[in-house]
Amino acid sequence: MGISDHGDIVGSVSGGCVEGAVRETALEILDGASARIVEFGIDNAAAWTVGLSCGGKLEVVIQRFPDSISNELMAGLESGTPMTWIFDLASGENELGLEVDTGAPAMEQVDTRIIQRIPRPPTIIIVGGADIAVHLVQLGHQAGFETVLIDPRSVFTDPDRFPIRPTRLHTKWPQEVLPELSLDHNSFAVLLTHDPKIDDPALALLFESDIRYIGALGGRKTQKARRERLASQGHTETDIARIHGPVGLKIGAATPTEIAISILAEIIEVKNSRG
Repeated sequence: MGISDHGDIVGSVSGGCVEGAVRETALEILDGASARIVEFGIDNAAAWTVGLSCGGKLEVVIQRFPDSISNELMAGLESGTPMTWIFDLASGENELGLEVDTGAPAMEQVDTRIIQRIPRPPTIIIVGGADIAVHLVQLGHQAGFETVLIDPRSVFTDPDRFPIRPTRLHTKWPQEVLPELSLDHNSFAVLLTHDPKIDDPALALLFESDIRYIGALGGRKTQKARRERLASQGHTETDIARIHGPVGLKIGAATPTEIAISILAEIIEVKNSRG
């Protein structure tokens, strides 16, 4: 959450419960007070004053934006570079590293140091650029994902089709693009073409990766035919079982927008799971 010295706000720390109180403390710090950690909880009378009556607890680190590393930090945020930002409450010093231990907590306090790990943004890899993909790109960006769209058919990769354009757009076959991508635990793939010539080579490469999620469009008959086809190609039951299909959470989705919402909801569910 960012707060200017005029009191303007961008972002949020609680969805609306404590922002007013955080803003007041931030203005004190901007006026010269020391950085601090402020705690809000239902056992704190101030929590009721600012509206945190849901039974939760928040500890909010409030500090000045770090001038000493501001250029590097902003460049990293804009480029999606993984970073570790360490702020010392006692000394006020900041340091920035370009490595992230993805197995460690996103934020923790060690003595007087606040350690914040900023991974690269999660990425949705979309194979097939028809209408569902147009909506999924837009929704994905609104939810904080980068998007990579791959389709060898140029009619589906015309940038003008996308109100919000994908982070990267490839008019190529999946097997030309996927080997160049980071197919890791922070990546999620969705196949939307219904075309085995496009989908099957993509699945073969995704099975070899550590990608977190593989979804494939199609009803139950399509899914059954796909599983049988992949088995005949030598793929194992374990690999084939990685496919989420029919894709998306079961919300009765019918339109391209609704289907895109159901797919994104399932990706978010997987992303936020402990597995």
